[in-house]
Amino acid sequence: MDQKKTGKFISDLRKERSMTQRELADKIGVSDKTVSKWETGRGLPEISIMQVLCSEFGISINELLSGERLDDASYRERAEENMARLLKPSGVKELLWHIAVSTVPFMGALMTFPLAAGKLIPPELIPVILFLAVLFIVGNLAAGITYGIVKKRSGISLAVSFIYNAFLLCVLVGLFTMVTVIFFGTKP
Repeated sequence: MDQKKTGKFISDLRKERSMTQRELADKIGVSDKTVSKWETGRGLPEISIMQVLCSEFGISINELLSGERLDDASYRERAEENMARLLKPSGVKELLWHIAVSTVPFMGALMTFPLAAGKLIPPELIPVILFLAVLFIVGNLAAGITYGIVKKRSGISLAVSFIYNAFLLCVLVGLFTMVTVIFFGTKP
């Protein structure tokens, strides 16, 4: 399923009917910005809107998702491909996994404080642990941006991941500063 191809298909169908984006939007109950988003390939109609859109254009959902009119021979083949793509798990799991991976070193770093107070680990190791946690979170964010979130998911996922990781980093840098002052009596 190619969003750009589907978007061009929607645009072509709309233009065949001499409709503006606003006219189409009004007919199917969305904003003209939403129609523009579809037509530029930055998104797809929600499943609840697809049926209305397809009825308006006299096409099947399979044709909409394929981004072209289909003959009988290719209809079944494309239906199976489109169904397989729709059944893929959403990016929410990927985003939650990315956030969980950031949380593990953060929680590990926080757990060092009670252990240091109880003399189970030397206080000198706390800055090292905090520093390693910061490096891990920065690496996780960079990996998410480089390999996964930007290429697979929307800007919202990237923003959520970035804000969460930035928050963790700020907290850890603050903790690193406090620990250095408390245990060593100097500012870093």
